[in-house]
Amino acid sequence: MKDFSGRAVDDVRKFRNALATFATGVTVVTTRDGEGAPQGFTANSFTSVSLNPPLILVCVARSANCFPIFAACKHFAVNILHEEQRAVSEVFAVGTGDRFSGIDWEWSPLRSPRLRGVVSWLDCRTVQSIDAGDHIILVGEVEHFDYSQEAPLGYCGGNYISFDLAGKALLSTSTGDAVEVGAIIEYDNCLFLPKSPAGILKLPCADRLGVQGDDAGLYGLLASVGVTATLSFVYSVYEDETRHSQCIYYRGVASDLSCSAKEQLLPIDAIPWSEFDDPAVVSMLQRYVREKKNDAFGIYIGDEKQGRVEQLATQVVE
Repeated sequence: MKDFSGRAVDDVRKFRNALATFATGVTVVTTRDGEGAPQGFTANSFTSVSLNPPLILVCVARSANCFPIFAACKHFAVNILHEEQRAVSEVFAVGTGDRFSGIDWEWSPLRSPRLRGVVSWLDCRTVQSIDAGDHIILVGEVEHFDYSQEAPLGYCGGNYISFDLAGKALLSTSTGDAVEVGAIIEYDNCLFLPKSPAGILKLPCADRLGVQGDDAGLYGLLASVGVTATLSFVYSVYEDETRHSQCIYYRGVASDLSCSAKEQLLPIDAIPWSEFDDPAVVSMLQRYVREKKNDAFGIYIGDEKQGRVEQLATQVVE
């Protein structure tokens, strides 16, 4: 348990990292300033409050350049971004420049900027502003809104994510004779890479994912070798034609390892590639190492020889 009473810089960073494990959508909150010019910022600190009356809230950092404008605004809009609007999020996450230049938008009924192409938008009248530490909470009553059934842009752990992409990836593989479900598991800047009896490095694999607490599947295999891990995201989906199998690999983080499991950890920057016998696994792990350095992970879709990487951009969201 973390003692947060001292508020050391490192503890604040760890606290923020803990909060970042909560997956959210991504919004652009907009209003107009006293001269009628459009203003906006990227935020994932948004939630519903009440259905009757229809209330929502957003949090605005006091450090934001646009803070004085939103602190005084009478109306604002929340634009929930489409999964293809990562570039829009990045534009409004930058604190300077004309954020609306090159952005397709129009005025909402309450005269806040409404971005085109979003999954949904909420046009709000400010009903309350609440001081909350280094932020204020804007509570708005929704007076106009619209939505679609498109997939939203997601954000978790410092990365943009596609809530729909993993499903598309799994559906993209043709039916094979077997399924191989494996994982790239990280622990303290190392990867869990057990060796076969013949001394070949490999990734933990099973015939299905299973569930935590079950003896079957990948989770059961990990538990049997002393690894407690959360497999958060699909990382690679490909069809291995030579083995007539579909391969689905997750990336995850271990929270606890037995002593014997810790002996099978290898530093990410010192992996002996020659000790693998599967070129597809080597290629996947080398991509993981590159993406780890840039903190920008993607999902590989294809076969064991060639395919494409659906990149997940990285951007700090307020």
